[in-house]
Amino acid sequence: MRDNQFRSFISDERIIKELIDPHTKLVLVLGASDTGKTSLIEGMADFLSATSEVGIVDLDIGQSHIGPPTTVAWGKVGKGFSGWKNITPEDFYFTGAVSPVGNLVSMLTGSILVTSRALSACEKVIVDTTGLIQEPAGRVLKQHKIDLLRPDVVISLERERELSAILDPFTWHKSPILHRLPVPQKVVIKTPSERSLFRSSMFTHYFQNDRLVKVSLKKIGFRFTGDFYGFTLETAKFMNELQDNSTGLIGRIVSLRDERNTDRALGIIQEFDEKEKKFLIRTPLGREFEISTVVIGSLKVEV
Repeated sequence: MRDNQFRSFISDERIIKELIDPHTKLVLVLGASDTGKTSLIEGMADFLSATSEVGIVDLDIGQSHIGPPTTVAWGKVGKGFSGWKNITPEDFYFTGAVSPVGNLVSMLTGSILVTSRALSACEKVIVDTTGLIQEPAGRVLKQHKIDLLRPDVVISLERERELSAILDPFTWHKSPILHRLPVPQKVVIKTPSERSLFRSSMFTHYFQNDRLVKVSLKKIGFRFTGDFYGFTLETAKFMNELQDNSTGLIGRIVSLRDERNTDRALGIIQEFDEKEKKFLIRTPLGREFEISTVVIGSLKVEV
């Protein structure tokens, strides 16, 4: 069944041989929204995992299948693709948003960190991406992603060569090898409300076994994924303003990091205890982990 799904996108035996080749370690999949990237990756992962250990890196922060929205994450496929729910996130990086626009630096940082970890653990890695291809952010993001990740093969799904501004400059490069494929007619178009509902369901699932933790302004570091949203840079002033403007942070998505600066779990700021100078954060983080830093994102979440 999955083999048919894979070959509905790729029937050229030359491309299939390239993907199977042991020298092909990293495959990057590009395309606008609703071009079938997810279906192609499912079929490709199923096909390649028959002979290789395969990992999938999910860079689609708005429609995440591995890890919650706002994160880039990766997981191992096993022998045969048996559904996204059966892929356990091995690692993730918090971007603080569900769109790359305005968050290109955190997107690129997470992309290289997570992909390098996946490559160190798997024989082949497939990278999923967002549907952002519009000028200028889409072009800049995708081209720098190719520069940083250095994929062996790039597979694009296009209706009318709409990725030309992104891919044409790489045409005469020895690497990556480019394969620009048509979008199958049977690809289903998702409405904005369907995408929003899927994102909400992923957040709900992620926070279903949460608890409340208190984090002190005095004992834990705080940083933002983007700008300071009105806060000054000086430490003393920052801590005072963080307290004074705490109501503007209620509902904000955050990541809780350990002493190694590794994202351990997401959280949602619930309230601020002015007397104790502590934030109350809702999170599924286990009690065995020590929190060293709270990274505050730009998105507000209701679950």
